[in-house]
Amino acid sequence: MVANQYNEQQKGEIIAEICEKIAEGASVRTLLLTGRDARYPSFGVFNAWLSEKPEWTQQYARAMELRADLLFEQMQEIADTVEPLEAETITHSDQFGRSVMVNKKDDPNHRKLRVETRKWIVSRMNPKKYGDKLDLTSKGEQLPAPVYEITFGDGSGAAKG
Repeated sequence: MVANQYNEQQKGEIIAEICEKIAEGASVRTLLLTGRDARYPSFGVFNAWLSEKPEWTQQYARAMELRADLLFEQMQEIADTVEPLEAETITHSDQFGRSVMVNKKDDPNHRKLRVETRKWIVSRMNPKKYGDKLDLTSKGEQLPAPVYEITFGDGSGAAKG
């Protein structure tokens, strides 16, 4: 079906389905650009749809918040889970049904990289909740500019902002 042939109800259903998958951890790129469902619109069309109704934009924003929360929770699991020391190769299907071969061997540096990557991602996805806290004193309010008094050799002075 061509993107402009969807009616409002169909768009809403597809957006809800995509947002549900995002909230469960899927990336928008994966859903819309790589392993996409034939019913899903292109990335550009999806963004155009979101701008049509504020509730769709809010639904997408909430799904992204939930995805950030999921990634945050995964960090603790990754950090606390020691993988088996013996190497074994397993084959399994990922969330999209693709066959994936994994060589399982504990590597603390790899777990650290996975945690650090997720930390960086969630700090960008939801900086108010997970970003570095740089503003410790103003609580988001603009601080007054400091006023400096400059005294010249002759004793005269001028205030500079």
